[in-house]
Amino acid sequence: MPALLSDQFAPITWSIGFLQARLDHVSVELKAWRERLFGVVELRDVGFTDGLQLLDPLTTATQPRELLVEAGQWTAYFDCGLRGTDAEPVIGYLSSKMQCVGLSIASVPDLAGTRDAPEAPLGATEFMLFGPLQTDFLNYVRTVSVVNEGHRWVFTQVGVPQDYEDVNAYKARRVRDRFTPELLDRYCAELGVRPFDETFFGPRATLFSTKLAGTENGMTLPLADAQRLLGVASRPPPPIAANDLLESIPQRSTAPARTSRRVLLNQICMSRLRSSGDRASVS
Repeated sequence: MPALLSDQFAPITWSIGFLQARLDHVSVELKAWRERLFGVVELRDVGFTDGLQLLDPLTTATQPRELLVEAGQWTAYFDCGLRGTDAEPVIGYLSSKMQCVGLSIASVPDLAGTRDAPEAPLGATEFMLFGPLQTDFLNYVRTVSVVNEGHRWVFTQVGVPQDYEDVNAYKARRVRDRFTPELLDRYCAELGVRPFDETFFGPRATLFSTKLAGTENGMTLPLADAQRLLGVASRPPPPIAANDLLESIPQRSTAPARTSRRVLLNQICMSRLRSSGDRASVS
């Protein structure tokens, strides 16, 4: 399952919003909106990962810290929500206000039942496309999702199918396979968005800080504590295929040399497995 920055900043990065507009333009609109609602708003220029760190601690009642990040021709949105960024209402409103395309996505791992994680989330994969104009429901253009509702997985599709969609996937026998994180990634790529690629984000970002009433009434937790509560563990980098490892070891013509390459391959793999705490065999 793909994950931005190997879930180092999860749950923040489980959900992301995108607006097809420049960072400076989105910053002006978000600042004006927040000032109308809450009064004084502080802005700070930061980098991408620095900005994610500054969203810590995470909160439930309100989100007093928000982050905008340049991302190609788009601007990405994150906030300090304890259960992940609540991008949908922000992107829906701003895409209408700014007359641009908006996108809200979620890729939440199914961690329910994780030991010592009482608030572990149920899995979800969501794609919500917004337009500048009114549709049958607000300015939603297309929604595709699979969500674990506790007792079953539910697949939903609403709105006009887009040309790049793999509608045959929606017929998969197992409901959770009808819309996977990999398929979500493909749909985003068609729009020029790479939500799981850290190089797509930054370097410029702007942190918004607002003094919100009601924060004291909810839960506030440091990111590390929130991750323990939710059962989050940073994911190791994807494994390198055995053939790729073999290609990196010089070839020799004799059989004993071939055996030594296999021994070296096993040493490399076992070293990596020990560092990740996993066990496996290499044939």
